[in-house]
Amino acid sequence: MRARRLASIVVVACLGLGVLTGCQVDSGKAAIIGGTSYTEDQVTEIYENALLASSDEPTPSASPAAAAPAVSRQKIVDLLVSLELGRRIVEEKKFPAPEQATKPEEIASALGAPPQSEYVKLWAAWLDVQNTIVEHTPRAGLTDEGLMQVYQALVRSNAIQGGMNVTQVREAFGAAIFAEAATIVSTSLGAEVEKVDAEINPKYQPLGAPLAVNTQQGPVFYALPYVSSDMVTDVSL
Repeated sequence: MRARRLASIVVVACLGLGVLTGCQVDSGKAAIIGGTSYTEDQVTEIYENALLASSDEPTPSASPAAAAPAVSRQKIVDLLVSLELGRRIVEEKKFPAPEQATKPEEIASALGAPPQSEYVKLWAAWLDVQNTIVEHTPRAGLTDEGLMQVYQALVRSNAIQGGMNVTQVREAFGAAIFAEAATIVSTSLGAEVEKVDAEINPKYQPLGAPLAVNTQQGPVFYALPYVSSDMVTDVSL
């Protein structure tokens, strides 16, 4: 069960940045998404709670190669915004709820924080939302440009060797199911963010969403730049 949940993390995508502005964000606000505000105090509370919980109840990683990334304020804002946009998509399209919700304890070790922390609970909710979007959205074929966006993101995280061309990347990725799934979520989020008034505090820009790909050593966390709709083919949102 835990392996299935960790594998599902791979479909997390990234938010479009071109439509997000930070010049009008009120003092003390981290982000405003269509009337939903997230304050700096909220971010601080989630951040400090994760750190405190981790120190009280350390969660061992599977191996050094699979060491979980440290929690940061940036990652928390990324997660909050991604989850808010994703929930709006699910509600607007009337997608059904997942048959089985992700349990925080199933992903806590990979995230390097205890299951009772708000950070892990948000991650569990985000996994359910993005998996629902992928399950109920028609599959999309990646263009070469879109494929290379995913590849370059993995290179920057030292998860794969650099210098590969498109042909080599397609061979390495195989069916590239994880990349296609990430693109489905990405284009869905991009379309949604264009519908709402989205304002992000400049200190948190550029904004991305949590992303990971499962490997034999454990999940590798990285940030995928916004993949616009022209990087996929035959996608219907």
